[in-house]
Amino acid sequence: MVAISYALVVGEALIDMVSQQTGRPLEDVSSFECCPGGAPANVAVGLARLGVPVRFVGVVGDDPFGRFLRRFLAQAGVDVQGMRLTREALTTLAFVGIREDGEREFVFYRKPGADTLLRPEDLSPEVVKGASILHHGTITLAEEPGRSALLRALEEARRGRVTISLDVNYREALWAEPGRARVEIERVLAYAHLLKMSREELELLSGSGTVEGARRLHEAYPNLALVVVTEGAAGSWAVGGNGQYARADAFRVRAVDTTGAGDAFLAAFLWRLWRLAERQRCSIEDAARQCTAEELRAILRAANAAGALTVQVRGAMTALPSQDEIEAFLQTACRAAL
Repeated sequence: MVAISYALVVGEALIDMVSQQTGRPLEDVSSFECCPGGAPANVAVGLARLGVPVRFVGVVGDDPFGRFLRRFLAQAGVDVQGMRLTREALTTLAFVGIREDGEREFVFYRKPGADTLLRPEDLSPEVVKGASILHHGTITLAEEPGRSALLRALEEARRGRVTISLDVNYREALWAEPGRARVEIERVLAYAHLLKMSREELELLSGSGTVEGARRLHEAYPNLALVVVTEGAAGSWAVGGNGQYARADAFRVRAVDTTGAGDAFLAAFLWRLWRLAERQRCSIEDAARQCTAEELRAILRAANAAGALTVQVRGAMTALPSQDEIEAFLQTACRAAL
């Protein structure tokens, strides 16, 4: 029997400056809404809203934006003891333009941003090894000292048999040497048990955006228990290391802002997997390896529901749904299908 403790999320928290004029390029936007964001921080808040105990470790500026982010995460139920304020750099800003279909364009103000200043000592071995799952993205790998801090934490997690979750979340603009991105992502793939990516990211890493590409990753990285692929309006699918395959269609909703949709999806996916591990009294990695195709499809469907709820609201963290909202949405969708 394995005791489930808490989720540890490591990475960037930043401010999304979201355009208030839909359909305009950023150079023509006259006003922005300040929204808390950053993919790992979004996942942390998403997990907290879904009832998962979660700790966030990251660095923000000792400035109004950084203090706002720390307060927002704490009020959302995230343990922020590991969220450090620094005066060495300002909190990263991401200016977000919204197209008519809800898709986005980004410009980052991060030269450097406070989130790049994560240090190895920010992640104590006790906190890492005490977690049931460690979740991270790849943006922390783009610069030092964040890269070394994350790699050290992954080594500690592997020694402590902690399940590791990776969201590729590739942002070319944040890499001084885009060619290095693939090298660093492949390095952390060797640690991951759960891998979430877009179809484009799957193609980048495997040469194919199909199930065959996911199976190539399983062959190259036997540590992977699940490869999960999101396709926006086309839904999502997953391939397990034991051969499981499941697909779930997306729900038809009107997209206002897709910012944070992938993070809402991932938080819900991890939440449902967490619940499965609790029921089976096993590690999250084992739950992922042992789940049936039917269980996997149900998890994907709940994650799709979280994404669908999020795109109907502007902003990222502010749009993340609760358990009750996801369950009510799924029940409504079931009734509508009858």
